[in-house]
Amino acid sequence: MNFKIINVLCITLLFAFGAEAQKFKKKYKDLLEPGSKLIDSGYNFTIEKTTSGDFILKRYYPENRQITHFLSSNSKSFAAKNGLYYHCYDDGSIVEKGNYANDIKIGQWIENLGSIGTYESGIKTGQWLIHNADSVVVERMNYLDGQLDGEQISYDSLGQISQIRIFEKGELVASETSQDSTWKVVEKMPQFPGCVEKKLSKEELRSCGNRKMLEHIYKNIRYPSLAREYGVEGTAIIRFVVDKDGSVKKVEALNGVSHDIKMECIRLVNSMPNWKPGYQDGKPVKVYFNLPIKFRLQ
Repeated sequence: MNFKIINVLCITLLFAFGAEAQKFKKKYKDLLEPGSKLIDSGYNFTIEKTTSGDFILKRYYPENRQITHFLSSNSKSFAAKNGLYYHCYDDGSIVEKGNYANDIKIGQWIENLGSIGTYESGIKTGQWLIHNADSVVVERMNYLDGQLDGEQISYDSLGQISQIRIFEKGELVASETSQDSTWKVVEKMPQFPGCVEKKLSKEELRSCGNRKMLEHIYKNIRYPSLAREYGVEGTAIIRFVVDKDGSVKKVEALNGVSHDIKMECIRLVNSMPNWKPGYQDGKPVKVYFNLPIKFRLQ
């Protein structure tokens, strides 16, 4: 069974914060770049100045000291990204990695955990490949001036072509799917409860569901006291499944920010009521969701 993975809206939580964040100058000392100078640090971050005069911001999952975000800049304010950038999940899986020049993506990039290709002056170009968790190519596509152009080929678990789509300057002009294809598209997405479907359009229903979910989160979430004390900020990414019966299952943190924030987010998502399930070909299906929740102190 294939699942549709959906990134839902990013939720930002603002909390008042009065105490000074403690410094953790030694916690990540061995993870600094060779020869660089530590100029600021916290419970889950370091800022360092390299021997070349550039600045690097690193964010960590503090419990295992995994670097989850690496940002390079030629300015201490990090107003523009220059040089290496990457984002990892707490287990070290690379979500995104590549180089910037004045905030513009250049050269080869990894995106969305397994999509690999090239940027020229911030524009996708040439062949891009999508790999699965076993590093096997499951999709090939071509970009011209940042738009899909030519064949987009999908492969099944046996390496056989399951679908071919033809694009011209970003427009889909032809599509063919093999009869034994395992390719799935969820026609009707799961819906957070509380909206009257008959009175709303598809877009209105989606907005209503997002609003109801936001209300549930703001009402029930708490900023963990230890994270607040240490001034820990960041975006947690929580993945979960809305099952065929609408129940929320398999809740896990891809980025937890810290253990306390991770556990609070998992508790929160597990407290959600049953959703209205997603449908494919008239039948209920399981759907994966990625939910980013941004914690910020003010």
